[in-house]
Amino acid sequence: LGMAEFEAGVLEVNSTPHMITLETSSRCNLRCVMCPHAVNAVNRPKHMDSAMLAGLERFIRQSGNIQLHGIGEPLASPAFWDSLNFIPEGCESSINTNFTVLDDKRLKKLVESRLTFVNVSLDAARPETYQKIRGFSLEEVVRNIRRFVAARAASGRRFPLLCMNMTLMRTNIEEVLE
Repeated sequence: LGMAEFEAGVLEVNSTPHMITLETSSRCNLRCVMCPHAVNAVNRPKHMDSAMLAGLERFIRQSGNIQLHGIGEPLASPAFWDSLNFIPEGCESSINTNFTVLDDKRLKKLVESRLTFVNVSLDAARPETYQKIRGFSLEEVVRNIRRFVAARAASGRRFPLLCMNMTLMRTNIEEVLE
């Protein structure tokens, strides 16, 4: 439908996007060395307005693939938690998180959500390297990862799958295989 509307030169379309990337927050609680937040280069640090999210609901509900993250920490955003209610069955959905603000209430909602993937940015294998890169406790993030895995297992659910990613740099490349 989208291609037909494009070819016909339609100005007001009825089609909806198959894939959506939705930044529910551009705020972050960390100042990681590789991120624009570290040098105060994010000139729009805010959470998405709930009215804006409501206006996007029909698109989210029709999406086949949605990424609910951007430059900010999604778990800190009220709009992120509201957006989880709109994810349709069978939609491939993901977030990228630092996993530092995971409390019991958020953990329960995350495990019960229709998210497909939770990607945790884990940029080091050693606490001192993690502290240098992210300015936070690696032990606390690992504890949150373990809590998530245990809660998901206790719920009998397979999803969301847990992935971890690492931004490679001189500071951490030696830790890739640890």
